[in-house]
Amino acid sequence: MMKKNVLLTVLYMLLPLAATAQEGSIKPAKGALLLETGLAPFSEEGSVQLQEGQIRGVYMMSDKVGLRVGLGFQSTSLSEDNGLDDEEWMKGKASATQISFTPGLVRFFPGTEKLSPYIGAELILATESSRTTIEAEDYKQVVKNEGGLTGTFGLGVFSGFNYYLAKTLYVGVEINVALHSKSPKHAITETTVDGDTETTEPPKGKVRNTEFKTACNPFIRIGWSF
Repeated sequence: MMKKNVLLTVLYMLLPLAATAQEGSIKPAKGALLLETGLAPFSEEGSVQLQEGQIRGVYMMSDKVGLRVGLGFQSTSLSEDNGLDDEEWMKGKASATQISFTPGLVRFFPGTEKLSPYIGAELILATESSRTTIEAEDYKQVVKNEGGLTGTFGLGVFSGFNYYLAKTLYVGVEINVALHSKSPKHAITETTVDGDTETTEPPKGKVRNTEFKTACNPFIRIGWSF
């Protein structure tokens, strides 16, 4: 019930804006810039969040074709200290970073006065890294990229629609299909005992896997144009 109320509240807030739409086309024309994010009303938290960790922009090179770029950055960190002051003290810290960049082209179709269907294609470039540090008396260990985190290169195609509530505001849904090639990063461990550091690296060599997947993003996309 709470998730349904969140969705109804958002739609209620948007309705007055729809009423202000002027007659004629309210779709963006050549030179317009569109920005969008996503609302996940059916997630467990029912919170507003960036779609796939990204904010996306579309520059309209013509009335029908746009250059779309997605940028994403996510960083998490966790630290723990046992609070002891003697030889049994220990501290730990873990962090992870994800960066993504998805340039592409999108082609819009006439649709209706307010509905704008589209298709497009994009490159998928992403990287992930992690670092875990454990410190104790005369001891320190640093592990980088534990868990086989990856670099990703891929190609995606997508289709969806924008529905314009007003001249500068739209909502929409998108479905995408992507082919990903991933290169796992091997873990590197640096262990320091009494000031002496030893580095353990995995054997040389590359591991690559390819996957084909489809996705129907569980987001109501909300965008605005300038």
